[in-house]
Amino acid sequence: MKIKRIDIRNFRKLENVKVLLNEETTLLVGANNSGKTSAIEALRKFFHKDSKKLVLYDWSISNWDEINAIGEYIEQKNVYDPEEFYDKWVNICPTLDLWFQVTENELHHVISLIPTLDWTGGTLGLRFSFEPQKLDKLFSNYKQIIENTKKLKGNKSELYLWPHDMCHFLKRKMNSYFNLSYYTLDPTFYDNQVVPINKNLEVLDTNPLKDLVKIDVINAQRGFSDSNDETSATISSGNLSKQLRDYFDNQLCPQEELLEESDLEFIEEVWKAETRFDNKLKCSFSKPISELRSLGYPGFTDPQIHISTKMSYTDGLDHSSAVQYSTTKDDAKHTRLPEDYTGLGYQNLISMVFMLMSYRDEWMSAGKKNKLNTAKPVIQPLHLVIIEEPEAHLHTQVQQVFIKKAYEVLRNHELLKGDARFSTQLLVSTHSSYIIEELDFSKLRYFRRLECDSDTKSPKSEIINLADVFGSEDETTRFVSRYIKTTHCDLFFADAVILVEGSAERMLLPEFVGRSEMLNRAYLTILEIGGSHAFRLKPLIDKLGIYTLVISDLDPCKKTNESKLKKVFPEKGKEYMTKNSTLVKWAPQKSSIDDLMDITNNDGRLANNVFITYQKELMVKGPFSRSSKVIPSTFEDALVLENTTFFTSTLQSFGPTKKVKKTIDNSKGMKSLNKDIYNLFSDKNFKKAEFSLDVLLAKNIDELKIPTYIEDGLTWLESKLTERNNNFSFDIENGDKE
Repeated sequence: MKIKRIDIRNFRKLENVKVLLNEETTLLVGANNSGKTSAIEALRKFFHKDSKKLVLYDWSISNWDEINAIGEYIEQKNVYDPEEFYDKWVNICPTLDLWFQVTENELHHVISLIPTLDWTGGTLGLRFSFEPQKLDKLFSNYKQIIENTKKLKGNKSELYLWPHDMCHFLKRKMNSYFNLSYYTLDPTFYDNQVVPINKNLEVLDTNPLKDLVKIDVINAQRGFSDSNDETSATISSGNLSKQLRDYFDNQLCPQEELLEESDLEFIEEVWKAETRFDNKLKCSFSKPISELRSLGYPGFTDPQIHISTKMSYTDGLDHSSAVQYSTTKDDAKHTRLPEDYTGLGYQNLISMVFMLMSYRDEWMSAGKKNKLNTAKPVIQPLHLVIIEEPEAHLHTQVQQVFIKKAYEVLRNHELLKGDARFSTQLLVSTHSSYIIEELDFSKLRYFRRLECDSDTKSPKSEIINLADVFGSEDETTRFVSRYIKTTHCDLFFADAVILVEGSAERMLLPEFVGRSEMLNRAYLTILEIGGSHAFRLKPLIDKLGIYTLVISDLDPCKKTNESKLKKVFPEKGKEYMTKNSTLVKWAPQKSSIDDLMDITNNDGRLANNVFITYQKELMVKGPFSRSSKVIPSTFEDALVLENTTFFTSTLQSFGPTKKVKKTIDNSKGMKSLNKDIYNLFSDKNFKKAEFSLDVLLAKNIDELKIPTYIEDGLTWLESKLTERNNNFSFDIENGDKE
């Protein structure tokens, strides 16, 4: 049995999303505030054993107006109509649908969920709906309370009394009237875009997941502290020790009813230690007890004082130094340090591994305590484990090892090896690009922030399944997957992406970005990828819907007699073409240099959320008497042609920059300089990377003008991020005024 998909509706910013689960491991990725935590909270609140009741803030904000409209409906309605009243709630209530893949030999587990007698296996669905249970009382109580409130306020409209609307009422009274209901879903609904109404579904009396799925969650906040942090030492002291103590108590501790030979040896050693300690205590306390006797206590009729010990098997683990770390190979005790004196990474790693082992053994009813249970334990056929941000405090290599081994730990049990009766699924949310690198695209679920609704201004998200992002393009899939691994790409967590041609742009672009307040505070990813390959990222960029600026080169060329492409100096009217695949295959999908020169900023260079910019003909004025039109063909060309004064006067010249200065000084005008600079940078012996570093180290780099084509792209990106930022802005209310 496996969970195929989880559908979440009307929960926080997840108005209507579908999360496909892999058979083993599924990774939730996305930028900050994109909905990953909301998805995990939905699972936790709807069916985790330690779940808490839903509150108003768990309802999608976009539905709050409808909730308040229901309050107004109650005020205006004199007669309670149960069906009409229910209909107003049913489409806005938070729901979570679980879709299972069940085989024929697992029917006995899902008897209560089988829709028809002729069902013999396949897809089954179960709905959790947080909905009103006492409709009549909600109607009458709210009507009475809101009327009383209005009478009390009278003409004092500025007076803020509870409740002033239905949302305000439910902030305090939600769980007096709402609770979870359970429904079976017809398998034919699985592919439906329209969600069926609850009142048309078969309702269940109890939660059927109790004997069907075991869910465990490792929270992002795991309570570790630095040993030097005095403020937090008391909060998490002994965290690992407590975990190991609990594990020993539940799985390893000797039980009198199930003693083994190894247990007898263990108990004997504890008894010997207890006896020796008793004798030591008796000797140590003899003097103070004698002093008590000199004061007349204890008398003949008073109880006598005896100092004795009672050592529990877990006493040795009941302190923060129970877990220690050896600092030498010979493991001498005086070289050991207590647990909170080692790195947070090690604490976090050991803690998570022990949690996984504990969850697994508890699921399999392993351990000596479980053997005392005379009733046959019920082992759920499915174990769902959720880990939030496992990367906290972990070194990058450890992150990668952990994500590769976590599933193995969950399956490392004799009853799970080769036994298809019990399934394990691991769901992980992360902000780590290093963890992503260890898993293929089929396991990634990308949470994408949508533009705010124009009416409610409420944030929303959708979930992109990256398993089929490239379709059948095997070569593209292979290239992008390998590229992601080699660049440690944080593409999946960024607000926007900038793709550049080479190392020169990559080095200088942060300087240009830093001049914009908006861009400087945004989470930007700058990826260096050649013009012949940037277009391969198009399917991924389109799927993610992320704002993307592509800074490309013109790369003019002409066909030779052998039908080969030869690099040429850029000129119009000579039937030259570009060899840059990004411009030809992505946008503006033109190959002619003349056509590319004629395209304006907003004509043909925009593709969805993508802006592709490249060098164009422009008028520049250098250290010469007249301005002239020039056509740069690369980033370096454009940088020099638009900054001749900087390279001749401001920048201290040496090495490659000295050659640039000499070229400018020897040129006879801007048109001549255009070709001279082209020839200089086309020379294979010219060190472009060293040139960029010289520019980067300039004292007055703020005087360096951003090349026009790059400035156009950055201006577009800034406008898009500013627009989105304005859409996501909210007024902060000073408390709930309860």
